[in-house]
Formats: sequence, C-alpha cells, structure tokens
Amino acid sequence: MENGNGYKETFAFGEFSLDARLEMLEKRGEQIHLAKRPFSVLLFLIESRESVVGRDELLNHFWDGHDV
Repeated sequence: MENGNGYKETFAFGEFSLDARLEMLEKRGEQIHLAKRPFSVLLFLIESRESVVGRDELLNHFWDGHDV
C-alpha cells in the first residue's frame, strides 16, 4: 500500500508481510519481533530488491563503514 507521497508502506513476500510505518513483520498474521536495526536492514533490502546490495553498501549505510 502506498501513502499519499508514493512511498510504499506495506510489502508482502511469501508468507510474510512487512509494515514499514508500524515497523512490524508478520508471518501468516503472527507478529515477529525484530530489533530496530535488523528491521531497517530488511526494509532496505526489500526497497532495493531491483538491484544487488553489496556488503560494503550495507556496512556504510547501517554501521558507518565499520566491519561487523
């Protein structure tokens, strides 16, 4: 579903549904708790699904370039 600005807020993939606005992940209607950073990484990967996201891009975007 898109909001008024053309930003998609909910994503469905397989048995999962992700609501970006509510920061909620569900599997078959059952909520799955994800901490903030893992949720943000998952959302980033979903939003970037049309391209390859490399390790360096993830490190720079979420960990300020520090190796984890």
